[in-house]
Amino acid sequence: MPLVNPVSANPFKLAFHVVLLFLGMLVLIGFLIFSVVTAALEGELRAQSEEEIILFTEIFENEGRDGLIKALRALSSGFEPQEHAVGLFDESLNRIEGNISLAPDFVGWRKVTLRLLRSGDKELPFHAKAVKLESFRLIVGRSSRIITGTQTQLLIWLGLSAIILSIGTLILGWLSSKKSAQKLDAMDQALGAFSQGDMNARIKVIENQDQIDAIALKMNTNIEQLSDLVTSMRTTASAIAHDLKTPLSHAQIALFEAIDACEQGQDPSPILTNALGEIDQLNQTFDTILRISHIKAQTDRSHFKRADLWSLIDKITDLYEPVLSDAGDYLLIPTYSERSAPAFISCDTGMVEQLLVNLLKNAQVHTPSGTNIAVSVKPFEDRINLSIEDDGPGIPANKLETILKPFERLDVARTKPGNGLGLALVAAIAKQHKADLKLENASPGLRIIVSFSKL
Repeated sequence: MPLVNPVSANPFKLAFHVVLLFLGMLVLIGFLIFSVVTAALEGELRAQSEEEIILFTEIFENEGRDGLIKALRALSSGFEPQEHAVGLFDESLNRIEGNISLAPDFVGWRKVTLRLLRSGDKELPFHAKAVKLESFRLIVGRSSRIITGTQTQLLIWLGLSAIILSIGTLILGWLSSKKSAQKLDAMDQALGAFSQGDMNARIKVIENQDQIDAIALKMNTNIEQLSDLVTSMRTTASAIAHDLKTPLSHAQIALFEAIDACEQGQDPSPILTNALGEIDQLNQTFDTILRISHIKAQTDRSHFKRADLWSLIDKITDLYEPVLSDAGDYLLIPTYSERSAPAFISCDTGMVEQLLVNLLKNAQVHTPSGTNIAVSVKPFEDRINLSIEDDGPGIPANKLETILKPFERLDVARTKPGNGLGLALVAAIAKQHKADLKLENASPGLRIIVSFSKL
């Protein structure tokens, strides 16, 4: 069943309202045109009749009654039947000459029905004028049929125009509604398929880019993000199961060994200590996962405050430099004289400090002893870039983006300490601060750049 009925959709409703508005305007404009055309035709008929009245009056004044009768006889013989009326009557309204059989009793202009000699008993509508010439009455008229015919044609064409344009507008509205309904149905099907587990389901977008297409593009973007999130969750769940299985197995084995040691009268303390170490590693992993989830779910940034990035760097490097020294690495930081002006950003200082710790730890753990680790800050017009660079082995180009995912590690055998969550936590903190995170090959080594908005 279609999601939307084209007749009930907004485009068709709009077309219907346009038709109603158009019909209302057409009635008003048609009335004005009708009135103007009618007045113009009546004026033309009157003008023609006035010319004849003037002509006959001059003939009467110059040639008298007989000349007027002769002129009327000559002119009436050439009149088109039922179109032209003229008549001369005496004081008693008896016909003397002309094609009018019965004289109406009026003087001046009037719309009247006249009975003509060749029309039988039928009375026809005329625009006529009656004037007195001494004891006579002269009547001249023009048929109203030309006005009636023009009015009829005008009404017919206005009606046809209204019908054609109304039907055309409604058809266009229906087609537009149908097209919109098809797009909405496609959206409904794509969302339904996605909700049923088809992560590749997307809304088909047509090239004309109307409002529905713009919404579809936005929805596809959101679906893509949701698909990535679901895929990430599945991958994370699989990675958690894989990464937690080893320490759990080690802890289980250690506990069995402790039981055996107790049964043999041996001290199980060293074995239990190892088991506690494995459990502590599990606890740290869960703590990191919960911290990443908490950061990703947090939307309130009201607690952010203005902080100098250099001050945070100095605080963390002072604490972490002994660790790097013990590992045989060298921490390179610009002196106060080499630094630019204070680099102020809006941030959660605790999160940014955690970010610095993770980046330094990542460089220390995954590089050989004797590695140089450089920390620098480079201000731009509207950004401040924090860079941590080492000259270690670096990361393969095809891993520069995937390494940011939870539990993603280059050390597939898990021979090195860590749980693959350090850079994932860095990515979550950067996203919370709307900072851009970029990994680059330093040739040799790895360069990680976190670009903050500048205050």
